[in-house]
Amino acid sequence: NLLFVADSANLAVRKLDLTGNLTSTLLGSAQLAGNTPVDVAVDGATNLYVLTSTDGFIRKYDANGNFLG
Repeated sequence: NLLFVADSANLAVRKLDLTGNLTSTLLGSAQLAGNTPVDVAVDGATNLYVLTSTDGFIRKYDANGNFLG
């Protein structure tokens, strides 16, 4: 019921709640250290892996946007 989207134009990762028809910003430019997100993957534990094009890093976050590594 959740969809995570890399919003490259706004340097953000959006969280879309398809059941509640809600959209929120999960990660903004500050959390991404000013890097441009280009892709998001989610594992079975709902951890997010965000690929950024500016530095080519993959960062890991929990479903609440907390940085894990």
